[in-house]
Amino acid sequence: NMQQQPILTAGEVLEILEKEALVHDESLSNDLKAIAKSHKLAFGRIDDPDLAVPLLNYCATYLRNKGIYVYFQIEEDGRSYVFIAGECGRVIEEVGKLADYLHDIWWFIETNKHKLPSEVVAEKEKLDVYETRLCEEVYFDLLDAYINNDKATIEAVLKEVPKLVAEVNDYLESIRYLQRIYWFEKSL
Repeated sequence: NMQQQPILTAGEVLEILEKEALVHDESLSNDLKAIAKSHKLAFGRIDDPDLAVPLLNYCATYLRNKGIYVYFQIEEDGRSYVFIAGECGRVIEEVGKLADYLHDIWWFIETNKHKLPSEVVAEKEKLDVYETRLCEEVYFDLLDAYINNDKATIEAVLKEVPKLVAEVNDYLESIRYLQRIYWFEKSL
């Protein structure tokens, strides 16, 4: 489950797009280079949505049609995007979802702490620790290595991900009661 995708760097992804997807269109290739300038397409601002969004969609579709996973998302404000391909994209998206879930439970406790038992409120600390670890040890380290074309670091981080995710899942299993309260409250 953890190693289904090629380990690509941002530079390699750009190279695939420039040499394959956009090889016959110099204008679009130049547009992509302009969009990718700041962080090698991994993330950035969208200055011209009419140009950037269709081009990024085209690139994501091209890579997906080659069997390469693409974590592509336009942020809610429509002014920024995330575009990470290969195993880094898959792992960053999964870890991001897990960190968001931990944060949602943390926020649920925070907003209901006056009516929850103190031992439940105390779980906030562990939730915060795991959310921080997922962000710092996986998300940010992987993103930096991806942008910096640092395959050795990518491989080292990817080797540690399953252990941390298993640790987080074991923890979540231990607070299943809390998850049930959270889901119940959310469904009301």
